[in-house]
Amino acid sequence: MPSYSKKSNAEILRIASIIMIVWGVIDFIAGIFLTATGGALVDDVEMDVAGAAVAIFGMAMICAGIVNAIVGLIGMKSAKQDGPHTVAFVLGIITTLGGLFTLFSSFGSGDAGQVVNGIIGLVVPALYLYGAYQLRKEAA
Repeated sequence: MPSYSKKSNAEILRIASIIMIVWGVIDFIAGIFLTATGGALVDDVEMDVAGAAVAIFGMAMICAGIVNAIVGLIGMKSAKQDGPHTVAFVLGIITTLGGLFTLFSSFGSGDAGQVVNGIIGLVVPALYLYGAYQLRKEAA
């Protein structure tokens, strides 16, 4: 495997962090719309269960968006500083495991779009983890 400089490793972490921040904001906004839609569907007697499910899914998207944005902000801060990068590294592991879960659960849907979303959901956190790992290795 080629040896990258500290600057390029920080750049990998920074780019992955920016993508995670943007992704988090998009998830947050979509979650607000889903929660509002679910709330409107709950008012309809025939759609109350489906509306509740949509609202719950929207709230989960809001939480995921906040987490992604926070992880991205921590990655941006870590890419600019020297040090062990432990927090970014641990968050990279957690988000990569979440991406693996998303990928494996997307196979059950049978929808190609879901699988592509699952792959993207794994690649970005994996790049984040790689950048944090390389910076952590250099700091040791």
